[in-house]
Amino acid sequence: MHDIIKAAIFTPTYKGWGLPLLFWGEPGVAKSDIIEDVGHSYGLHVEVLSPGERGEGAFGVTPMPVARGKTHYITYPAPEWLLKLEEHDGRGIVFVDELNTAQGSAKPALLGLIQAKRIGGEYLGALTRVMGAANPPDDAADGSDLPASTANRLGHVQWRAPSVQAWSQWLMALDGSPSAASSSLPQHSAALEEQRVLAEWAEPFAAARGLVTGFLGGKSGQLHQKPSMDSPELSRAWPSRRTWYLATCALASCGVHSLKDEARLTMLKAFVGKSAAEELLKWEASLDLPLASDVLDGHVAFEHDPTRLDITRAVLNSCAALVADPKCADRAARLDAMWGILAAVVDARAVDLAMQAARVVARAQPFDGGKRLSDHKVGQKVLAALHPAMKAAGYAG
Repeated sequence: MHDIIKAAIFTPTYKGWGLPLLFWGEPGVAKSDIIEDVGHSYGLHVEVLSPGERGEGAFGVTPMPVARGKTHYITYPAPEWLLKLEEHDGRGIVFVDELNTAQGSAKPALLGLIQAKRIGGEYLGALTRVMGAANPPDDAADGSDLPASTANRLGHVQWRAPSVQAWSQWLMALDGSPSAASSSLPQHSAALEEQRVLAEWAEPFAAARGLVTGFLGGKSGQLHQKPSMDSPELSRAWPSRRTWYLATCALASCGVHSLKDEARLTMLKAFVGKSAAEELLKWEASLDLPLASDVLDGHVAFEHDPTRLDITRAVLNSCAALVADPKCADRAARLDAMWGILAAVVDARAVDLAMQAARVVARAQPFDGGKRLSDHKVGQKVLAALHPAMKAAGYAG
């Protein structure tokens, strides 16, 4: 479980660092302790919030009147625990324990915390991660199933309790001295790990985007599958546009952190559920997709196969995603190669497959030191060939 926690902590998203995982498990199986241990091993401040213990004030939803001149207003003061995060420059984990015991106004406040890292109108910052744990409703104090709006913002992982051997090793390692923020794990630098992840992120994130868009392009019914109101799955993981994005980040993170097949499946199904995750991975196994960099650099020859449109869509989208990244190595040469690949696909009359990738590449073309799109003969030829189809699809301009 340590590898999944670490990968989740060090996954970049457009909201900042961290995948919002919720770990489900029985009481007393070390969920909180292990997550704190991993966080502290990277020097992260871990703030544990329990709705039942800390109350609504800890979630920034206690109204307070303030006077400004002759007028009185209602404001929501920031909780004191934010000061500890500020002492660590915002680099930390807000860990909501017993998340499904939240009551009253703390319930909607959780939505802002999970989705936007907001507490009482205060933005916690890109370096703050949000994670949680929950006991099954039957084992939780005043606990309940999660509403769909909360459940679909989280990745759901069934906790694997430490074995007798692992727990015994932990117990024997204790020296008897109390420490609020120590870790039994080797110590690392969170900042250095963030730098490493960002340096390696472009290719696995491009590959993940190509994989997911290629899969959904042929199975559009998998994009949004909200369970029925009486289904127990409604309060767990299910496919939506939001969770497919998080699943894409999770797939890229698995590559950066070298997670194996079992952990990769766990990360993926945490967001889109078991059925969609297994179907995607089964489809991926049938493809043997090349790396985008190998295709663009000419190390792997790619030729459109009209009997495998899914492969073409995945390859084009992953290559386009890679060259669109400003940090892409050899970007000018790879953009040129990408236009050549698109031209070959257009010549093969697969116009509909090329449109999405061509739009991404066209937006990426005018960059410092690179050739302008208006001066790129192959790019202009591709766009001219695609223009009627793009116009019909509402993309022209």
